[in-house]
Amino acid sequence: EPLLGRCQRGLALFHRSLDLDSPLDRLDLHLSYAIDYAALLRPLSLLLATYLLVGGAAAWYFARLARRGAESLSKPLTRLAEQADANKNITGIKPVAGGVADVACPGGGVVQVAGDISGAVERLLADAAAAGYPLCGYGYRDPADQIRVRRQNCGTSNYAIYQAPSSYCSPPTARPGTSMHEQGLAIDFTAGGGTIGYSSGAYTWLQSNAANYGLYNLPGEPWHWSVDGN
Repeated sequence: EPLLGRCQRGLALFHRSLDLDSPLDRLDLHLSYAIDYAALLRPLSLLLATYLLVGGAAAWYFARLARRGAESLSKPLTRLAEQADANKNITGIKPVAGGVADVACPGGGVVQVAGDISGAVERLLADAAAAGYPLCGYGYRDPADQIRVRRQNCGTSNYAIYQAPSSYCSPPTARPGTSMHEQGLAIDFTAGGGTIGYSSGAYTWLQSNAANYGLYNLPGEPWHWSVDGN
């Protein structure tokens, strides 16, 4: 019987009970009403149970999709973090040869380099100043500073900081854990407050003389000189 018909029948029984004088007749009619009411609720209960079952299954399905999505995103990030640690450990496990030493620049300031090359750098700066090129520069960087420079020159993502090749950056910057600066074996030379360029007299002087002090230029970066040209 349709639900609407059951509702109408129940209401009719209720109104009829109001006209009966005998308590037994009223009780009998009320029992009939209760039976019809129970029959009315049964399909509604089944409908509610079906709704809850389907809704619960849908919630479980979408939760599972969200969990899989989160896992698929976390795995590449985990690999990048592991690679970052591996990069940093390349030089992190090596002490700077001779420790970090401060070398005074003739025009003021200091450049920090590995102690093993500090004497040669001091002589280079003195001779360059005598030739009319008072140089200074940026030498040693600890791993945290190398990460800062990569973030500045390459971007802020894990890939940009730890994975991208140096050519990805502007200017080119070695990955953390692979830079000669982190070993105190490279200098970015400055003159007059800025890094030197190919057209500067300081670069021309270094090109002619730096090898005498054990320093070599990295092609493409006139300011960058290191013990092996890297």
